[in-house]
Amino acid sequence: VQLLQPRAPDEARLPPRPRRRLQQQGGGAVGLPPAADERQERGGGGGQARGGGAGAARQVPALLHAAADQGGGGGALAQVLPRPAAAGDGQLALRGRDAWAVLHVDVDAFFAQVHRRMDPGVAGVPVAVQQHQDVIAVSYEARALGVRRHMAPAEARRLLAPAGGRLVHVPTKAGGQVDYSQYRAASAGLMRLLAGLAEAYGAEMERGSTDEAYVELPPAPGLEPAFGVPVAEEVRRACQAQLGLEVSVGVAPNKVLAKLASAAAKPAGVRVVGSGAEAEALLAETRASRLPGCGGKLAPALEAAGVRTALDLQRLAATEAELGAALGLGAEQAAALWAACRGRSDAPVASKGPPQSLSAQMSLCGEVLRMHPSRAGETSVAGGAPGMLEPVRAGAEPGRVRGVLSALSSDLAERVLEDAGEHRRWPRALCVTLSTHGGELGASGSQKQGPFPARVGGESAGRLAGRVADAAAGLAAALGRRAPDALLAKVSVAAGSFARAPAGG
Repeated sequence: VQLLQPRAPDEARLPPRPRRRLQQQGGGAVGLPPAADERQERGGGGGQARGGGAGAARQVPALLHAAADQGGGGGALAQVLPRPAAAGDGQLALRGRDAWAVLHVDVDAFFAQVHRRMDPGVAGVPVAVQQHQDVIAVSYEARALGVRRHMAPAEARRLLAPAGGRLVHVPTKAGGQVDYSQYRAASAGLMRLLAGLAEAYGAEMERGSTDEAYVELPPAPGLEPAFGVPVAEEVRRACQAQLGLEVSVGVAPNKVLAKLASAAAKPAGVRVVGSGAEAEALLAETRASRLPGCGGKLAPALEAAGVRTALDLQRLAATEAELGAALGLGAEQAAALWAACRGRSDAPVASKGPPQSLSAQMSLCGEVLRMHPSRAGETSVAGGAPGMLEPVRAGAEPGRVRGVLSALSSDLAERVLEDAGEHRRWPRALCVTLSTHGGELGASGSQKQGPFPARVGGESAGRLAGRVADAAAGLAAALGRRAPDALLAKVSVAAGSFARAPAGG
């Protein structure tokens, strides 16, 4: 990426930035959300990155490396890059519309990269990641061979073989239960690094999902409006050097454009949107389906209307009301889509704090399938023949349902205890959700809630898991009686409604 001197932005056409004040806030590890799906395939080409002042910003590399240490923090960075002057009330005042930038940091092909960290044998070769009978992640080298998410594993293996590529399975525990601990650890390292950067600037960092986050950079003396670009480059290099992860970064005046820019910069690039012309170019190459709120049921309506890009969506209607009528949207959704396709957003970048709930879930097959060859001799946590994944009936097979709940409760108990140590809180509610392949329990499943087991000081994760499984089994049995012979598609166990817990209690 070539760093050029910034030019004055086209104020008449640049999408507006939110006007607000930034809270001074320290960094540190924060709770992780449930693992998100792999980001969609890249949409659009790269762009020209524009840099700010070459002085202080060029000294960031070693300081970001320090921020990536296990302890987090960004003290070293704060010693080199000047802080904006704080207002008397302890807040940072924004100095005009041009004086800050939003960075969207997104890990490229997250699951594939983390697997390469775990298994050096797949480094440098095309790789796709399989979870049971589904392809959930594809490296960019594998995408070039035609491999896509959710294709049949056998087809993915056939496409990878001529190039020496590999189809690997996500880590599993005994019985074929998926183990996401390595992915959560990689996410935690990313969040620590970015939290250190945010702390050093007195800025905000917002976790978007397991593999993405936003950072808003406030103004600093001597740096030009596009000073986020060289910082973004150093974030990218630090993630590679310290975490072994390639990331792409979008730099823009708001969250919507920053996220679209990071997608256009993939893989391993930086894309800056600092003028109206650059925003229009980005929107012209961005698929409309990438805009917030454009997925799901809206996608067929866009296709029917001949809308391919965000710019096409702008031209579809002259007013918000016309857009709503053309796509069958309510007033609120039409207004949000009207703004998004123009790159406008006033959503603040703000820390969300710890998650409101913790959950563990498992997808179950609707037909008999073979387990991955690495688990060929094992019996699934749901029971059945060794080496096979067999359907589970919701109410007619309580023992097999209990096996699934025990595995999920083990994961949930570990996360609850970790959360209690970090945030000094304890859940009060336990929720079990069952969904079936035939929709007998509703299109999105059915759930039942009860009390979460009370905290016992010094209790091991294993003992807590047993108590959670007992409580969950009672809830699941009540749900299963509604459709005893229905085949389960997904089982979820969640803890929520947190209350403050005494230290060491």
